Amino acid sequence: MQKVPHFAREDSQEHLPSPHNTVNMKRRTLAGSCGVGVFIFAFAFIVIAFATPSWLVSDYRITGAKLDRLGLWVHCFRSLPDVNDDSQRRFFVGCRWVFEPFTKGYDEIRGFLLPAFMIATQFF
Repeated sequence: MQKVPHFAREDSQEHLPSPHNTVNMKRRTLAGSCGVGVFIFAFAFIVIAFATPSWLVSDYRITGAKLDRLGLWVHCFRSLPDVNDDSQRRFFVGCRWVFEPFTKGYDEIRGFLLPAFMIATQFF
């Protein structure tokens, strides 16, 4: 005699939901739809912010610009003077990671280079 699996038995039909036990789902309100839209919009901007290497790029036609590129994770300078050096003898040139541990004096100007909103963006 062949065994019939449990799900193929005829008496298992009693466990199926009946039309009388259906859950009435409410439609999303206007505020809920706006909330979902704002979330998608903000999420897209966050993805773009993390994916783009440079948020601010200096025009190549400007000859005296001290900043070349400024991004969330990398800063590039043409000739940025140290804000803590009164005699203006130390300059930062080239591209560096924001948290560069090897460049002397770079950790001292990190507060000048990273405003609070950039730190908050890096954190989240």
